[in-house]
Amino acid sequence: MPPLNNFQKSCLALAVGNSLVSLQAHAATIVVNHGDNCYLKDAISAANNNAPVNGCTAGDEALRDTIGFAAANPILSYTAFNDSYAGVNSALPTITSDITIQGNGLNGLVVERSVASTTPDFRLLALGAGADLKLVDTTLQNGKAPGGFFGGGGAIFVYQAVLTLDNSTITGNNSPSVGGGIFAFGSDVNLINDSSVTLNNATAGAGINLENYSNLTVIDSTVSNNTATASFGGIYSARPDTFTITNSTISGNRAGTFAAGVGVFGDNTTTMTITGGQITGNSAATYGGGIYSFGMTVDISDVAITGNGAGNGAGIYINDSVATVTDTTISNNTATMSGGGVQVKASSNVTISASTLTGNNTSGAAGNGGAICSADSTLMINNTEISGSSTDGNGAAIFSTLVDDTVGLLEINKSTISGNIAGGQGGAVFHTGSGFLMRASTVSGNQAGGRSALSLGGAAIDLIGSTIYNNATTGAGPDAVSMYSLGANLTNTIVAASNTADCNPASGMVSQNNWFEDASCDGTANGKALLNPLADNSVSITYTTWTHMPTLGSGINGGGSGLFCGGSAKPILQTDQRGEARGVASCDIGSVEGGLAGPVEEDSCFVGKSDTGTVFGFCL
Repeated sequence: MPPLNNFQKSCLALAVGNSLVSLQAHAATIVVNHGDNCYLKDAISAANNNAPVNGCTAGDEALRDTIGFAAANPILSYTAFNDSYAGVNSALPTITSDITIQGNGLNGLVVERSVASTTPDFRLLALGAGADLKLVDTTLQNGKAPGGFFGGGGAIFVYQAVLTLDNSTITGNNSPSVGGGIFAFGSDVNLINDSSVTLNNATAGAGINLENYSNLTVIDSTVSNNTATASFGGIYSARPDTFTITNSTISGNRAGTFAAGVGVFGDNTTTMTITGGQITGNSAATYGGGIYSFGMTVDISDVAITGNGAGNGAGIYINDSVATVTDTTISNNTATMSGGGVQVKASSNVTISASTLTGNNTSGAAGNGGAICSADSTLMINNTEISGSSTDGNGAAIFSTLVDDTVGLLEINKSTISGNIAGGQGGAVFHTGSGFLMRASTVSGNQAGGRSALSLGGAAIDLIGSTIYNNATTGAGPDAVSMYSLGANLTNTIVAASNTADCNPASGMVSQNNWFEDASCDGTANGKALLNPLADNSVSITYTTWTHMPTLGSGINGGGSGLFCGGSAKPILQTDQRGEARGVASCDIGSVEGGLAGPVEEDSCFVGKSDTGTVFGFCL
């Protein structure tokens, strides 16, 4: 073999060095083998102290230790405790270093407190300050903490440390106080890779209880079927710096008072981010069946929030928070009081965009806001569908109360509110206090037991470029719009096809270029609007809410005021509800522009437009 040149020597030295590093890394693995007198409690002590214990090899001070198992699918059942931390007994020694416990076999590792009736109460694990524990393919079950603040955490107690669950499960653990499954104080807790926290019980924070700025990250994991006799069935967090749930499931959790699924109390610097996944089937007696937020920023995107229950805010309860809800489905949630889908309180600022709220309801006679109930807050609805919701009270889709326009606002843009039913007033919207604005939106097929689809009170009411169509009341009416205010502005808006009368106008109402079927709104009767049925007339994936397209020959075509049509000076009004460009000098009345295609109201005649723009019609 010829001698190596300098380059070859360098490569060989690098390869040998890497091999030595690899060997050193593997040297930090401690294998639990009962035949060698190495038990899990010994392995943890060896890793903590970097010294051999009984048959277990020493941990490595410079490297993260991994504890593995010679036997497949080991089940370690403890009848007595082996350590204590913060005055509370644990089955295993307290973790004080950086350790990974790696289960072995199809079912991994199971660590449990024995189910024997003579077994005393103790938790399974504790993490001391500075520790970092990762559990892989591991199940902790039947732990039972004694209670008290630092006596929480039936399975795991985490103090100023880091805990990561990787394809691991915390199940069937109990605490008479807080943290049936996990209790963390000033720590970071991570659930990843199909981990689950399930069937745990406590007075509060039954699944996961996070205190004193503890942070939480949940990715592709599940928190389910945990029960709190008081509050916070699934997850409780106090003042976290970060709180993130991604592509995960929060389901079937129960709370005797409030916050069944997720409950977070912030300090106005906290951000809660929930992206993807589902929050479903959670139930709280008072507030926040699915999500409860207080004093924080909330960002919810692409989440299914379905089938949750509570007294108020069955899907989401937002209190003193700034919240953005995007591309989210909120459906079939039920409140016994108010806010079947969403409850907004205490000067919150909430924007709901590109979302669907359907089938939400309040079931009690005193309830309001089948889909949304908002009090003294700013609520903006953009490009959103609210349908099929109901309430025995007022505001089947939205119930909104404002003290004055310095406190909040209800604004609805490019949205559709349809097929909702209220036992009282406001088959679609009930609003009191000033600050109501609706632009390029459709209100259709709603029913009220009292007055009107839109029951609006206050001194600052504006309806611009919208369509209020085919609404009804079972009471005295009118069917479409009632305005209890000193003034209101209706511009380029259709109010038509009502069951009885269209309007109960406000005193001093300003009406510009509208289409009113009867004379109840401003003394002018324009006749039928000739609109097609409510349908998906979207032309892009951005704006998909359903609309009523006008037919050829309808008087609304080109009848809108240029002051409220398109143009670069009015960016909000440049496009209609579907995102199509408005005319500039003049535009169509109502929420959509360009009604040259589709059937006319006569059943046997049809009209359309060819690809080249030629209009044609025929009758059968």
